[in-house]
Amino acid sequence: MKYLIIASLLMAAASIAFSPTPPFTVKGTVSDNTGAAIPGVSVLEKGTGNMTLSDSAGHFQITVTSTNPVLIFSAIGYENKELELTGKSNVRIILTQALNE
Repeated sequence: MKYLIIASLLMAAASIAFSPTPPFTVKGTVSDNTGAAIPGVSVLEKGTGNMTLSDSAGHFQITVTSTNPVLIFSAIGYENKELELTGKSNVRIILTQALNE
């Protein structure tokens, strides 16, 4: 039992040690479900005013400042998407076209 507790503590410490600490830069690409880049996607760090837009190739870069950052991706004609970064610094986002009701 003592070894299980020690192993759990070591694993928790390792995950904290290897996770980026704020501020850190996140880079990525936004595309649709066919793989086509989506330019002009708003990339917002949830709970802050920190925002950027994807470029003509769908690429974006944002420096996040939160301890547990969540990015919100939104574009006209597409469903919004939230992503918890949990240590990720390079992401690929696929947005789904919004259904007209």
